[in-house]
Amino acid sequence: MQNTTQPTIRTWTHVQLTFFLLAIGLILTLALGGALYIFISLDIPSIGALKNYRPATTSIIYDAEKQPITHVSRENRTLVPLSAMPEVLPQAFIAAEDSRFYQHSGVDAWSIIRALIHNIRSGERGQGGSTITQQVA
Repeated sequence: MQNTTQPTIRTWTHVQLTFFLLAIGLILTLALGGALYIFISLDIPSIGALKNYRPATTSIIYDAEKQPITHVSRENRTLVPLSAMPEVLPQAFIAAEDSRFYQHSGVDAWSIIRALIHNIRSGERGQGGSTITQQVA
């Protein structure tokens, strides 16, 4: 009698297939996350650029008697130092824009999740979850 064993074709078990698919999914997630990070990072100004930021101000044209004749600008902006503002103004700004400002390190995951859930439920983009830090950057 002749031994007629057929060549075996290796088949993957469910565990091996699951592990393989999870590994591929992880690699794709990391690659897409890295690409997204790089894409977003292209528009972020450096810390040095933010420290040296000087917004455009209104130019005032005066007559010979030093009386203002007109204002020329793209934006009507007057720079006011923080020391000249009432103490409650920065506090009011923080309360209105980012009430948890002192409780997070720049990204408020809870606010992002809250806004996401609200926007999904309402079917429109009615809330945002960005912090003051994210808006400046």
